[in-house]
Amino acid sequence: MNVKKTLAYSLLFLLLAGSLRNLIADPSGVSWFANTLCVLVSGVSIFLSRRPGMDISFFNILVMALCIVSLAIAWGQWFVLGTGAIEATIVPVIAGLVWMFLPKKAGNAPEID
Repeated sequence: MNVKKTLAYSLLFLLLAGSLRNLIADPSGVSWFANTLCVLVSGVSIFLSRRPGMDISFFNILVMALCIVSLAIAWGQWFVLGTGAIEATIVPVIAGLVWMFLPKKAGNAPEID
């Protein structure tokens, strides 16, 4: 396992642990549930995108969509409703940045005979 991948998994694990801790402490916090899903899907997508034949563009759409939705929920709960925490807006941003800057394998497109 290379250093970038190890750092990415470690950072995602810390984000997941923090999100789960806050979700358990405040079960009515929808933003922490969305953050937990965002981090879990990001980690699983990084793991699965390394396998041969996987479509990276699908994972890219999936992870980015979940990060944007999670950020919108966290921002809305913090800024609009005043019931969330500013820390909840940081988690999807970091998960999205980890996904964007982690090098991906090229050439997963199907071969034409």
